[in-house]
Amino acid sequence: MDNLTYYDNLKRRSEARKAADKRYREKHKEKVKKKTILNNWKKRGVINDNFDELYNYYINCFKCESCDCDIVPGNCKNGRYLDHDHETGLFRNIVCPKCNVIRRYKDAGTIPLTRKEIYFKSKLKNFILS
Repeated sequence: MDNLTYYDNLKRRSEARKAADKRYREKHKEKVKKKTILNNWKKRGVINDNFDELYNYYINCFKCESCDCDIVPGNCKNGRYLDHDHETGLFRNIVCPKCNVIRRYKDAGTIPLTRKEIYFKSKLKNFILS
């Protein structure tokens, strides 16, 4: 019986903690968003002397620094990406998704296939197998 009440209390405490965490996240949305973004950058190996300054620059950037197209915050298709060198970890630019992919392939030394090339390669592969 005592163990049952002990575990019930643990469950109630964990539910109360989850509720408190949720209230905090709702009350401090911008602070939580900033902390999440900074932690993601650090996990991915971005190196910078002043992450607060870099975050403010990132949030206030609305043009791709590579192709000069408009960046729409919160939109995956036209979102913004923090571009960094994967070998050194140093920040390079704020770029659009298209430029981010192009940079990734340039860094890897490979050339991305177009949709047409992928289609014809799959047709050729099917032709050879049959």
